[in-house]
Amino acid sequence: MKLDVITVGMAARLLTTTPARIRAAERIACLEPARTLSSIRIYSPDDLPLLEDALAKIPTRRRNKGA
Repeated sequence: MKLDVITVGMAARLLTTTPARIRAAERIACLEPARTLSSIRIYSPDDLPLLEDALAKIPTRRRNKGA
């Protein structure tokens, strides 16, 4: 399946993360995605490796399971 346009939700699923982490990765990678007329973020397939590299730099949060 060839994807020309990838939304933030699709990118999150492809990279097995959340849209919030994708937005954080944008800030780290200084990546400004294109936007639709309704302001939805859209990425090209070439953006995915950049996002993936930036995601690796974001520390994961550990949740306490209770004391």
